[in-house]
Amino acid sequence: QASPMPGCFMNHLGQGVEIKENSVATQLGFQEHRVCEVLQTDSMYDLSNTFKVLVIDKPLIGRFKPLSAAVPEPGSPGNLDDLLLHSPSIQGEFFDEIDRFRKTFVQVPGCENRTAERIREIVTEAVDKLSRQHKVTSASQVAQLEFKVSRQAYTALYSFIFPHLQSLLTEKEDQLQRSVRSYVSRDELLKAVPGGERLCFVDVTESAAELEMLEGKIAPHEKIECVDKAHALLQKSIASALERPERSSAPIEITGDDVLSLFILVVYRSRVKNFLAHVCHMEMYLQGPSRSGGGARFEEAGYAVSALQAGLQFFMEEGRPSAPTGPS
Repeated sequence: QASPMPGCFMNHLGQGVEIKENSVATQLGFQEHRVCEVLQTDSMYDLSNTFKVLVIDKPLIGRFKPLSAAVPEPGSPGNLDDLLLHSPSIQGEFFDEIDRFRKTFVQVPGCENRTAERIREIVTEAVDKLSRQHKVTSASQVAQLEFKVSRQAYTALYSFIFPHLQSLLTEKEDQLQRSVRSYVSRDELLKAVPGGERLCFVDVTESAAELEMLEGKIAPHEKIECVDKAHALLQKSIASALERPERSSAPIEITGDDVLSLFILVVYRSRVKNFLAHVCHMEMYLQGPSRSGGGARFEEAGYAVSALQAGLQFFMEEGRPSAPTGPS
């Protein structure tokens, strides 16, 4: 559970850990200071609660046997981040294939899945070559390598893919923005959102500010992380609101449906201009199989992305009031 210290969370024994984007470090109450690397993250929903699951490379307490580093060879890079960089032949072939794809592939509206499939094929080929050359055998390391290589592929292809998505979704995006603007105030929106009036005490400002960061992200991997952070900040805001001393003594149960309702408010408060293009960009990466065996959706905070999609769907539903012609 969250503690008064930002970024620090307490377990049932009263011990505290600091959770950052890529690491978990022991803090209060632990005999040994230990920094663990986050190998994988996931979001789970159970009994009206959302949990964030972190898979780390070693336990927080007790003895452990370090995982053997299968990637480095003598004189080779010691981490997966630099593996492609330190494999010039494979790197050259990879970016040549990316460049060839950009020049020869024709993007047809409605065939974005095929674009994503071809990108996966290019990434898979590069990952297979890197794995053989550097003797990467661990499934978790192969999954990490695939994540990093695909991130480079989507970054290199950003100017090729994203403008196409913007153009394709211009009409629907305009419809979405008109629907959002049709609610002249937060109070009016709360009346329309399921269960909204009893959720008015939750401040979604921080979550909305984080979601606005979508506009500055390039790869869909970064966008998914941004949505996940916005979702986590919303959970934190809910917890803080429930702990306020001015709250009534009567207990309030926040369900998963309530969280989705609050994410509608997050969408409303944020000022993202290309919501649908960003979501489509993320879906291109999330679709299809992954080396981890569970699908990329489960690795990359799919629940948070689904919450965003549900928030957008609320405004896209037929029958929403029409927006005024001028700015609200």
